[in-house]
Amino acid sequence: MHSKWKPHSNLAAMVGRNFGVSAIGMLAVTVPSSFILFRLAKDIYVRFAYGRAAWDAGLRITDKHGHLSDGTSISEFGQVIVDGGGFLMTAAVCFGSVVAFAYLMMRVKGERLGEQLGRWRNENQIPQN
Repeated sequence: MHSKWKPHSNLAAMVGRNFGVSAIGMLAVTVPSSFILFRLAKDIYVRFAYGRAAWDAGLRITDKHGHLSDGTSISEFGQVIVDGGGFLMTAAVCFGSVVAFAYLMMRVKGERLGEQLGRWRNENQIPQN
């Protein structure tokens, strides 16, 4: 099998060789954690934008539109910060879990990271350079 995509590092080869299992693991981790991380982004924003006293008094963002529990709403810029922060945290978990599951599968097979590019070339019948 000859693929158009060719890894240039052992890390890329490791992810490419173990991507199927990594993708399933990534979905299993990322989907539930995205709900938690968006909630965390909302909570962090309220604590920093409105202060600890407002947080202790029960001020929370109640929905995805930025409405607060006191009947007001956060600013549009605040909504960008909350959504962007939640997205960035979720993206980090997503990419990190792909690499982590690929690494785990590589180690379960008894392989080392330094061997991955050579193994990928052998599996895909690419001559060594």
